[in-house]
Amino acid sequence: MGQYYPFSAVVTNGSKLPFFPAVVTHWSILPFFSSGDSWVNIIASQKEVDIGKYSLTEVDNGMYSPTEVYFRMYSLNEVDLGMYSPTAVDFVMYCLTEIDFRMYSLTKVDFGMYSLTKVDFGMYSLTEVDFGLYSLTEVDFGMYSPTEVGFGMYSLTEVDFGMYSLTKVDFGMYSLTEFDFGMYSPTEVGFGMYSLTEVDFGMYSLTKVDFGMYSPTEVDFGLYSPTEVNFGMYSPTEVGFGMYSLNEVDFGLYSPTEVDFGMYSPTEVGFGMYSLTEVDFGLYSLTEVGFGMYSLTEVGFGI
Repeated sequence: MGQYYPFSAVVTNGSKLPFFPAVVTHWSILPFFSSGDSWVNIIASQKEVDIGKYSLTEVDNGMYSPTEVYFRMYSLNEVDLGMYSPTAVDFVMYCLTEIDFRMYSLTKVDFGMYSLTKVDFGMYSLTEVDFGLYSLTEVDFGMYSPTEVGFGMYSLTEVDFGMYSLTKVDFGMYSLTEFDFGMYSPTEVGFGMYSLTEVDFGMYSLTKVDFGMYSPTEVDFGLYSPTEVNFGMYSPTEVGFGMYSLNEVDFGLYSPTEVDFGMYSPTEVGFGMYSLTEVDFGLYSLTEVGFGMYSLTEVGFGI
């Protein structure tokens, strides 16, 4: 890791695979690579490719061109260029998207570094920590190029460039990332209003837009019970309560966690229902499909 290959992918044996630029509606058939004793063909269209072997989890060894490429192998969770204990570890590296270097205890840890997006370095207890430590929520200690940087510590919510007790306020405007226009009550509101969580009303150029209203969690163009729901609409990235052009769409309803009901064009779709974590039931065009159900972590059943 540590290197970017604009149009290539790195497989487990360290060799590079060239990425052929292609229109979103077309697939580029890449050379095969060795995965144990089997040979697999890689199919990608400047998006994400899932190649691997699933047991009950997944392993993501990916490197993205302008998005991501997944080479997975599951044990009981998921591993991205990593290794999971009973959860998942994501070690991914994105060119124009994101990089997740994760290590999970019962949840997940994001160690990421973004070029035009964000970087999350975290360690999770039962939630997540980014360059931080979470109690029951998350802490984002990030560093963004043309996006944002959140250095904080959360009690029950999150803190960006700060430290939150039960709220946060993000007033931002991103070019290739996101926009957070918020106002918090005891949490945060993005062009919205939060009760105990956050609401993001944003508008993205190449990233995402969150329009929501939270009760004790967050809702994007949605309504959360104790978790969140994302109903968005993205330009070339994602859309919640919408439809993604090049990314994802989350249409869901959460009980104590979150549920992602999405439909993706050349990326992913998450249709899920969470218990304490999340479940992704998805159908992908050129990306991945995760059919899972989580107890305290997540399970990815993919094709």
